[in-house]
Amino acid sequence: NQDKESLDARNIKAAIAARALLKPDPVPQKPKPKSKPQKVAAETTEAEEDTVPVAASPKELAKEEPVPASVSKQADVAGEREVEVEAEPEIDEEELVEIDLQAALVDHKLWVDTGGKEGSVMAIEHADLRDADLEGIDLSRCGLRFASFRNANCKNAVLRRCDLTAADFVQTNLESANLAASRLSGARFNEATLRNTVFLGSDLSNACFKGMHLINCDLSGTNLAGADFRDADLSGANGLFAEQIQRARVNTNTRLPRNLKLRS
Repeated sequence: NQDKESLDARNIKAAIAARALLKPDPVPQKPKPKSKPQKVAAETTEAEEDTVPVAASPKELAKEEPVPASVSKQADVAGEREVEVEAEPEIDEEELVEIDLQAALVDHKLWVDTGGKEGSVMAIEHADLRDADLEGIDLSRCGLRFASFRNANCKNAVLRRCDLTAADFVQTNLESANLAASRLSGARFNEATLRNTVFLGSDLSNACFKGMHLINCDLSGTNLAGADFRDADLSGANGLFAEQIQRARVNTNTRLPRNLKLRS
């Protein structure tokens, strides 16, 4: 009986082992599809990757920003440094105002002599002073913005602490004239006589001295930012420092004092 039971037990184990060998392999499960929110997130990431900005080309990087209308950028041509120059409005002869010059000078002289207690200061925009004889006249602290002194005689005239913004001094005789501490931004001095002229402490920004010869003129403490000294002769000017002329517009034909060296 014991042998029979032992044989039956062995048969049962063999049957279990055979069944285990015949058991099929587990079926691989398919990956679950992404949920809808995950799909949207993936699409968004792809869209963001598509919209990454492309690096600008060298030409685009070199492209300059537009310059405002009030500023003209002067190119570096023939040794000329690039300087931003504010465009001053040209004087329109039709806008010039005729004045009773003699009466205005009398009133202004009285105002100066009495310290402003009597008379009246000469303050006229677009004043027409063309061909006027102002030799030796004291016009201190006058306000003559956009005035035209074209071809006027201002020899030995005193124009200290005046507002002469954008004034026209073309062909004006300014020999020994005193324009110290005055506002002369945008003024034009083409073909003017500039000998012993005093500009001490004046604002000459964007003024035009192109081709001019400044003989023994005092430029001490002046603001020369954007001033045009192309082809000008400054070799005899006084009080000029490199820091001043460095901000001005010059070219290879500009003559500077011997002791003045510009930074390259």
